[in-house]
Amino acid sequence: MNYIKNSLTYLPGIILALILYLLSEGINNVIGTELLGLKKSPISTVMVAIIIGIIMGNAFIPRPGFKIGLDFTQSYILKFGIICLGIRLSFDEFIKFGTIAIPLIITCII
Repeated sequence: MNYIKNSLTYLPGIILALILYLLSEGINNVIGTELLGLKKSPISTVMVAIIIGIIMGNAFIPRPGFKIGLDFTQSYILKFGIICLGIRLSFDEFIKFGTIAIPLIITCII
């Protein structure tokens, strides 16, 4: 029971990080399809997310409730994302092949 309570303290920051990711994805789609008229944006969503992170990180100080989850995403989820980026595994592919590929990848990394 205590484990669940501790896990819920991370949730607000994780949700905030997810919202910022979705915002960067939306901005990236608007740039590529609406402004440039292309099928896919030539700008990486990661680059848009980094710019949003720089702007938001300098403009706002997160509340302590968000800070715990943001630190968790920075420490663990970001590192996992970098590993997936290194092996060219996108979020869509992760969802599609994750149940098979991720245990295999973790085994290979270990």
